[in-house]
Amino acid sequence: MANTWETENQTSQPIRSRRKGGGGMLLTFVVLLGGLVVGGWLLASSVTGGESEDVAEQKMTVVVTRGPIQVRVTEDGEVESAKPILLKCKVSGGSQILEIVPDGTRIVAKGAPKDDPADVEVGDQLVKLDDSKIKDALDKQRITVGNAETQLIQAEKDLAVAKISITEYEQGTFVQELQGLDAEVTIAMENLRGVQNQYEYTQKMFRKGFVTKLQLEADEFAVKRSKLELQQSETKRTVLLNFTKAKMLEDFRSNVKTATQGVKQKQSALDLEKRGLERIGEQFKNCVIVAPQPGMVVYHNERRRYGGSQGSQIEEGTTVREHQSIVKLPDFTKMQVKVNVHESKVQQVAVGDTALLTIQGYKNPLNGVVIEIANQPETTSWYQAKVKEYATIVKIDDIPDGMVPGMSAEVVIDVERRDNLLRLPVESVIEIGGDYFAWESGREGYIKKQLTVAKSTKGDDRILSDSKFIGVEKGVAEGDEIVLNPRDVVAEAKEMMRKNEAEEAKNEKKAQSAGGKSSKAAPGKTTKGSKGARKGRAGAGAKKSGGKAAAKGKRAGGGSSGFITRMDKNGDGKLSKEEVSVIPALKAGFDGADTNKDGFLDSAEITKMFANYQKKKDAGQ
Repeated sequence: MANTWETENQTSQPIRSRRKGGGGMLLTFVVLLGGLVVGGWLLASSVTGGESEDVAEQKMTVVVTRGPIQVRVTEDGEVESAKPILLKCKVSGGSQILEIVPDGTRIVAKGAPKDDPADVEVGDQLVKLDDSKIKDALDKQRITVGNAETQLIQAEKDLAVAKISITEYEQGTFVQELQGLDAEVTIAMENLRGVQNQYEYTQKMFRKGFVTKLQLEADEFAVKRSKLELQQSETKRTVLLNFTKAKMLEDFRSNVKTATQGVKQKQSALDLEKRGLERIGEQFKNCVIVAPQPGMVVYHNERRRYGGSQGSQIEEGTTVREHQSIVKLPDFTKMQVKVNVHESKVQQVAVGDTALLTIQGYKNPLNGVVIEIANQPETTSWYQAKVKEYATIVKIDDIPDGMVPGMSAEVVIDVERRDNLLRLPVESVIEIGGDYFAWESGREGYIKKQLTVAKSTKGDDRILSDSKFIGVEKGVAEGDEIVLNPRDVVAEAKEMMRKNEAEEAKNEKKAQSAGGKSSKAAPGKTTKGSKGARKGRAGAGAKKSGGKAAAKGKRAGGGSSGFITRMDKNGDGKLSKEEVSVIPALKAGFDGADTNKDGFLDSAEITKMFANYQKKKDAGQ
């Protein structure tokens, strides 16, 4: 007599598994895990016909019910402050921490009472950085500034002298030289007039015969000489007025301009050195980090979620780089939880979705809402480069007393809910070639039902499932008695899966021979045929059927290709230890099954592993 599996609405319970929850998870993994729990290792089970009486006795059925389906995404995260103040190292080139208050030290307002003697006030020192080199640089810069000031004073003096030289020449030297030339011209004119009179007198005396001709010629030469002297003096005066004065003034003005530029240069040099002194002085001040506001000191240690080299820990003696955060002062009035959502589920989550948060140390869960989803994945280590997770921020509505950053949190995000919907357990539904089927248990045998499954209302073409139930729109009616484990007890289901797997293997072989590539779709995408194989092979939730050992070995070997198709996340045609980690038994036996020790399981190794498993099972081990 068939056993009836009674269903109950458990959708209101948070899903505790990190990799469960959310209608966007692949139905393959859900069914596979369900099959392992209920029926043991079903991955090596038969995909051929041949129903026995022993199998029929193991048949289980479930009644189609109507009720809600709540799709959730569950992830672990960490509490953090929404807008913390980061106190960073502002010393150029970095420095070493000489003193730092203990992690968790409370900061109280100035003059406020202290609950603990270790508490500090606003304005008190939190961190002391090494300033020995900065002190030396500060003294050297002060000397440099003094030298620059001396050079500026000298330049200003040169400018003042150049300006005075202009006045001195215009009002002194030039006037003096002009007066001397005027006097020289006047004297020359008087000399000329005297010798001319003497020459005229000598001419009269020569005509009367009182002087000789030689005396006359001497007086005549004296006149010519006086005329030349007068002409020379007048030329000197003209040169002074028309040329020498302009040349000297231009020279003096050029000296003024040169001195002016010298003053500007020395002033700029002094300003530059003073700014350097201010910067070094600021660096010296930055060696002491004080408390800017009340709060709590949290060391900003750099954490690497996925391994790799660990960043330097904040403590006395640690060297910190410039702009590295040393202390974080969280704002306890605005707290949030950061979770990393896997790429297979991040499309389900949207800003505005409500969430239930379970914080370590708090009995009652808290309410929250998704306020931010990153558009780029988080950085991972080199050996997990293919793992894509997106940072998602969940704001906490009501913040309880005593909550501090760093607390562990489990976040259950309510993605989508549909009420009054026909539901079937995921174990009872098989997908083959993109179509979904279930089998009704009637009096005359099994009746195949092609289903129209419910899809997500978010427009991403995902099946509406809460990891326990699948929503159904058409194909069955409420109260129908559906076979819970069709892949084990329904011959028609076995035959459909066998044909689908054979077709898939044939297509894969053609693709490999044509271009050396697998026929599986790229990661994140699924072909119609491969989806059918994955869903069909992992659809049962009951015990494995009996049968001959030889037949079982054949079935195990023939299913290795489909098994790789289901489990291969990155589409490289083989399985890593991480990809099979969802199955504890397979993870435990991974190293033994990896015969070539390349860190992966290929089709031949999986076939051999299934065969060995079946031999042990048949031998009762």
